[in-house]
Amino acid sequence: MMIYCYVYIWLLQQTIYFSLHFTYTKFGKIVIYELSSIYVTMLVLVLLSSSS
Repeated sequence: MMIYCYVYIWLLQQTIYFSLHFTYTKFGKIVIYELSSIYVTMLVLVLLSSSS
């Protein structure tokens, strides 16, 4: 079950990378906000996957 969690997180990271790159090329400073919200999301995902 854990392997699916890791695959999901990896896919999420790939998607985040491309969307951040695209956002950065368009609007500069919004990336800082997006990065902080992404780190919070990743932290929650890690906590959820480790607790279950």
